[in-house]
Amino acid sequence: MNTLFIRHKKLRMKKLITLLVMVIPMVVWAQADYSMYQTIYLKPDLKNLKTLGENLAAHNKKFHSEGPHSAVVWQVVSGPKSGGMVWAMGPCTFSDLDNRPAGDDHQSDWRDNVLSLLKDASNVEYWRQIDDLSVGAGGPPSPMIRVRYSSVVRGQGYRVRGLFKKMSDAIKAMEGDQTWGVYVNELQQGYENGRHWATTSGFDSWSEFDEDGTFRETFVKVHGENSWVPFLNEIREVFSNTWDEMWRLRPDLSGVDLGN
Repeated sequence: MNTLFIRHKKLRMKKLITLLVMVIPMVVWAQADYSMYQTIYLKPDLKNLKTLGENLAAHNKKFHSEGPHSAVVWQVVSGPKSGGMVWAMGPCTFSDLDNRPAGDDHQSDWRDNVLSLLKDASNVEYWRQIDDLSVGAGGPPSPMIRVRYSSVVRGQGYRVRGLFKKMSDAIKAMEGDQTWGVYVNELQQGYENGRHWATTSGFDSWSEFDEDGTFRETFVKVHGENSWVPFLNEIREVFSNTWDEMWRLRPDLSGVDLGN
């Protein structure tokens, strides 16, 4: 089961804790015990939208329906990339990329029946889940997710994990079944491109944005009465830029049977 951007249950803290930061990652190439996802932004040619959907669904169900090469498709519904899609494969490792579907039948189908109907396919990235910072990994994808991207101020990358650890400890102390995903971009993109870390929160509907959150209250209980303002200051010092995208799950286009 592709568990990219796993379901987040009862996330009352959604408005406050979905933070991303950037630090140039150091990849441990010899270690294979991890979960990673390849993502690609697809910009459809609106004149061919119906045919593209049919072809993309058929491609994914034929070549990306199970195992490390399984694929899930998301519709981008906010931000500059609205109207586009994100194709996500995994969970996998770099070693799995060496035996991904790449035969002539796969390549020709992707080229002739998918790429030919797009205006662009870009931002190919590899996102590694950070297990010790994530909370409650597992389960099917949410109907909607908020993905927050960000950059870190040059020279401040060493502070990122400590900041995430404070957030993770607070989330674990909250009531309910909390799930919070933390991902690092495995390949360096410099300080101008950003998108070096990502966190995800799941939603069943837009109405959840109107719910009050309890993250701040819990954070103060965990870290002390005078911890909140220094926490906000640290965020401003470490992160130079953050931005959100809302994604809506497209089970009809995905290779994985999501039961929807």
